[in-house]
Amino acid sequence: MKLSLLITALLVVGLGWFGWQGQTRLAAAKAVHASLAAEVNELGIGTDASTATGKLARASKSQREDQAQRENQARTFAGKLIAFAVEMERLEKAGKGRDDGTGKRVAEVIGGILELDPSQLKVVIAELRASPEMNDELRTGIVGFAMTVMADADPAGALALFVASGDMLGKNGAATQIVATALTKLAGEDPMAAMDWIRENSQDHADVLTSQTRAVVLAGAARQDPKLAFSLIGELGLSLDRMATAQISRAVKTPEEQTAMLAALRDYVAGTDDDAVKSAARFGALAGLSEQSVARGFDGSAQWLESAHLNEEEARVFVERIDPNQTKDDSGKWIDWMSSRFPAEDYTEKTRQIMDRWSMQDYQAAAAWLGGKEDGPAKSAAVGAFAKNVAYFEPATAAQWALTLPAGEGRAELLKSVYVEWSKKDESAAAAFAKENGITGEKAGE
Repeated sequence: MKLSLLITALLVVGLGWFGWQGQTRLAAAKAVHASLAAEVNELGIGTDASTATGKLARASKSQREDQAQRENQARTFAGKLIAFAVEMERLEKAGKGRDDGTGKRVAEVIGGILELDPSQLKVVIAELRASPEMNDELRTGIVGFAMTVMADADPAGALALFVASGDMLGKNGAATQIVATALTKLAGEDPMAAMDWIRENSQDHADVLTSQTRAVVLAGAARQDPKLAFSLIGELGLSLDRMATAQISRAVKTPEEQTAMLAALRDYVAGTDDDAVKSAARFGALAGLSEQSVARGFDGSAQWLESAHLNEEEARVFVERIDPNQTKDDSGKWIDWMSSRFPAEDYTEKTRQIMDRWSMQDYQAAAAWLGGKEDGPAKSAAVGAFAKNVAYFEPATAAQWALTLPAGEGRAELLKSVYVEWSKKDESAAAAFAKENGITGEKAGE
């Protein structure tokens, strides 16, 4: 294993991609660590019990350990880490590849960092900074990983450490990601503490406090008090727009939290006379609510939707943002819900989208639902999408459904589409279908 692989492992699991939450990064880190440990076992090297579980062997884990002992353990670990990095760099320069013990040692590095407590992480980072032997690229990767771990365990401490040591992270975007992770966690615990840090550092660290980074504070605040989250939008220098309100709405999970968020949105929007701002704010917030509702499942959301009393604009945005990829087994229920509450023009396009995806995922379930539906705009929209998809593999079935539609331009176009697909599989049957239904001017494959 070359030095570059260790760098890659630490950067990928430690820094991740912008928008990941701290717990997601740590889960990825643990997954990579487990994969490395498994690889080591396959090579027949074996790992001791502590390494196999991602824990670095230590002198003691009892609660009687004092701070000095933990710091000494961290210095010992840092020394081994630095020695390993120097050795890997030497081997790479010498053109030597991996040996059977390298995978085990990489697993120990990742597992060891994951198990350090915040005070020990500070010590390790200080040792890395002080070491004249470290390769700068690897130093940046390991420090970034360590800070990410600390950002989740001790966000306030990680932010303080960033102020003191952020220069070690280089210009690869790691600093922005780490600050965003720490601010997200801190805002969920103490929104005003997160705001205080932004106020104190907005000038000296403006490069990491992007609009996206500042917006994560809204998500943390929303979990405690949606009204507070809305009130912070202006102070954070954000517009009352889709991004800001989506951050707030996606942070609330339970029906009770969603009700509080919706009330806060309505109060806040009522404070502006700008229709464009109102529309953007509603769009962002209702988009998040729609995503959460569909993900929770129709049965779990129906009662909340009844109690929410969405107004016309809110309901329109909610329907627009329903994700057809998420509705799955609840697709029919969502179509029924839309058709029972809104004028046809507000839901027919969404019905087509949902049926389009549903018929590809489970066309038999979609067909069974259609068979029990009464004629009407919802069924017509669904049949059109269903028949168009099914025509690719069962054109005769698609033809039967297409013929149930009322006469009109939509039905005629659908019949032509079915004929084209049918002719690719059975020209004679397709020709008979075309003759029977007066389809002309279409050739198979056109």
